[in-house]
Amino acid sequence: MTDAPVETAAGSETKVRLGPYRPLVAAATRTGLTLLVNIARQFIPLAPHFRVSDRTVILRKLCRHLGQYVHERMMQPIRAAGLEPRLLYNGTFHPLAGGTKWLKDDRADTACIRKYIGVKGMGDFTLITSYPREVLETDDIIHSHEDPRRWFRDDYYEECTRYASVRNPVGTINSAMFSINAITSEYIQRYVPQEQDNDLIRQDIAKYKLTDLDFFRSVLKYYANYVRAFVAVRDRFILMRWEDLIRTPVPVILSLAKASAIPLSNSQAESIWSRLDHVNLTGPHQHNYRRGKGIVDDWKHWLVNEHIDILREFDLEPVMKELGYGPLEYLDPRNYTPFQKEIASCIGRGKVYREFQDPELFGFSVQKSNVDWRDLNGFRGYAWRAHTMLERSCFTDRDLELRVWDATEKAVGRANSLLRDFLAIETGARGRMAVAGARLLLRHGWSWFPVYLRHYLEYRRHVRASANSQ
Repeated sequence: MTDAPVETAAGSETKVRLGPYRPLVAAATRTGLTLLVNIARQFIPLAPHFRVSDRTVILRKLCRHLGQYVHERMMQPIRAAGLEPRLLYNGTFHPLAGGTKWLKDDRADTACIRKYIGVKGMGDFTLITSYPREVLETDDIIHSHEDPRRWFRDDYYEECTRYASVRNPVGTINSAMFSINAITSEYIQRYVPQEQDNDLIRQDIAKYKLTDLDFFRSVLKYYANYVRAFVAVRDRFILMRWEDLIRTPVPVILSLAKASAIPLSNSQAESIWSRLDHVNLTGPHQHNYRRGKGIVDDWKHWLVNEHIDILREFDLEPVMKELGYGPLEYLDPRNYTPFQKEIASCIGRGKVYREFQDPELFGFSVQKSNVDWRDLNGFRGYAWRAHTMLERSCFTDRDLELRVWDATEKAVGRANSLLRDFLAIETGARGRMAVAGARLLLRHGWSWFPVYLRHYLEYRRHVRASANSQ
């Protein structure tokens, strides 16, 4: 593979990737991650150098079954308790790799997937599952919102076309204050009348987050740590700034394609943006996009100067400058909106807003990730087991949450045993693969036979078809 320099729309030099198209996206949440993932996805049909390996083809089929298996085992304790009608478990998390994902801190070969589980009237908890990192390839776009330096701990991702998205930290933290997570989206879809599903829900949630300055600091800590980590490796990514995409989408998409060695016309770039422009892109999570927003500098209508002071506490202006953003600006309080005046009044009186329209909805909406929950009260957590961790909980039934964790640990352990054996099969020689497949069936027992046999035979047909087409 060779690289060649090219200017991006933001004016910074990147390199054209001339090898196989294996896209990877790294970005903090609320910085254009979903948009960039979907732009890279739109490039795939146009990439003459895109190819899914034989092993990945069968791995994806196998993971679809394993996702159903783990999901069913995870849900069994909740069903046994008669709580399934009140369960809040968004469809985003049902697949094996469904949920926020990253490479484990101490294992470059292990991927972590976070699952959010709640029950109406009982609170919620988050479970982290872990698998061989190859499960990230069940999606054509490998992507993560955690420390981007982890992609460089070995050479496994060296041949990837690596993209990254950044956003002005002040706009990012403002977006985070109004964000609605998937579990809250599930609650709104099921328990909030449709006519009440509007921006007032987000504003009600944000009033607490913006008046509890300790909470604001805790959320900002995640973003500050991410952007500092990213700056250290920024030259190893094709960089997209969220603001550039919003202001000049077609030139930015064209520059991303050029840097990826993908032929793209102006009309094709326009077509791509027409499918992504200010719409929900997250399926069952219907509230990831804030309708009517996604506006550059919209933070000036919601944050107040006390929040700018906190951003200054984190000394973010040097990294902002390095990414092409100006210094932090103070606002003129005389021009505050009614919302800002309410926030400023609460902060001035030392009052944290708690007059929620729906206290239970607010409880589900409190940040489940992208925040150091240890800074907050009312949560508990547990250490890693072999395959899973019960990360953070405010669930009222501790015994039930532990039963769910037990069932998940056992199911993920069994899935991992099968996955490790599958990934060890030599795909280059059919005879060795057949022997390894037989050993795999013996090791995992007859309960796995129909599944493995079906997928193994599909794999063999795929290999034959590929050989005949060459």
